[in-house]
Amino acid sequence: MSVKKTNDPFNYSKEGELEFLAHDYRFMAELGECRELLEDINKIKVKKRSSSEKMKRLWAQGFFAK
Repeated sequence: MSVKKTNDPFNYSKEGELEFLAHDYRFMAELGECRELLEDINKIKVKKRSSSEKMKRLWAQGFFAK
């Protein structure tokens, strides 16, 4: 059995790369939502409704799951 050599040091398949990019995008979106939530909490005039809706959405996505 021989190993096919490529110029790509990680030898990613296009499907694997797209899957990784999708995961990275979801992670960054969740971080963005957390940042927005923290900004809302730190504001003097916090709209409880908007931050609680974001919190519910994060819980629904399983972001705080153990």
